[in-house]
Amino acid sequence: MNMICVDIFSGCGGLSLGFEQANFDVVAAIDNWQPALDVYKENFSHPVIQQDLSNEDEVIKKIIQFSPNLIMGGPPCQDFSNAGKRDITLGRADLTSKGYNLNSCDPKGIELTRIRPLTTIERSYIQTFPKDFKFNGTKTNLEQMIGNAVPVKLAKFVAEAIKNYQKHGSINQPTLFDNFNQFEIPNKALHREYNY
Repeated sequence: MNMICVDIFSGCGGLSLGFEQANFDVVAAIDNWQPALDVYKENFSHPVIQQDLSNEDEVIKKIIQFSPNLIMGGPPCQDFSNAGKRDITLGRADLTSKGYNLNSCDPKGIELTRIRPLTTIERSYIQTFPKDFKFNGTKTNLEQMIGNAVPVKLAKFVAEAIKNYQKHGSINQPTLFDNFNQFEIPNKALHREYNY
């Protein structure tokens, strides 16, 4: 049986898509930014809910109806990130503490407040750096280096595509999107909407 998940702070769906590709059953997404939710709705068939995630009681009511085994999400982290200013008075950190204190509907046997943050070196593994890669410098510089790094596996893919092109020309070129539908050009301009 696949694990049932609800994605909070879902944005346009990167976390949901990755979990679905790993055979998790994402049953709902919740976010408050309508442009991201519009994109999400174009790519997923499960319920997409626009909700102010700072309203913990309302969020819990919506999550509980899906009976998830896992609540996942990418809450705003700029206010306390090791790579950021670590100024929790800016307001976004309040959303993060809400996202990780939904204890009335947490998966069974998991206490989210006991989960520790990733270490700097663990973050490098997410960027696909090997364990024997040598990093040195201040913690702030390392966090920035790792956060801004091109993932190693992506660089390898690009390099192999170049070598393949040199050897075989443009025939049978693999792409990052071989398993996805063809990219379509939008029929309207993509730009930020400003309210004056």
